[in-house]
Amino acid sequence: MKFCIALCLVLMAAVAADAGIFEWVDSEGVTHFTDNSENIPAKYRKKVKERDSAPLESPPVAPVASPAQPPPPEGVVKEEQRLRGGHDEWWWRAGFSEIRRELDGIRSKLAGKREQLSTLHRKRVIYQKARDRVAYNELDADIKQDEARVKELEDRLVTLEAEADRADVPQEWRR
Repeated sequence: MKFCIALCLVLMAAVAADAGIFEWVDSEGVTHFTDNSENIPAKYRKKVKERDSAPLESPPVAPVASPAQPPPPEGVVKEEQRLRGGHDEWWWRAGFSEIRRELDGIRSKLAGKREQLSTLHRKRVIYQKARDRVAYNELDADIKQDEARVKELEDRLVTLEAEADRADVPQEWRR
């Protein structure tokens, strides 16, 4: 709520001053607005869009067909060309690497837990101590929880792959 009020105040002040409104999206996906270019963090200055400060009451303008524009010079990439499925390269790379990193971590720990469970099983069979049964049951439950999480992450990875296929995301962004 406070954000909306602050946003309205910034927009009204910008319209009153007839100054441009600058918009940028930070690394967490939060959109920011300001009427002072000095307030824009340096690392986002290349991604800033200047918005028109026309009053909101202005009538809508009918779209006019524009002539085909020549392709941008080499090395210049338009914003819509960098977005795939509504997300940029960083979002796709982060999504894939986060899931894979968590999967690798869980899988590496599972091997040790399974070996420990086997050892506890032998102790339980040989000694029949209550504490061995409790430790065995707790570790077994922990392993089942890890296996369920692995299944969930694998499903998320498959879903992300399918979404990336629909958005025509390059393979190098999926690593």
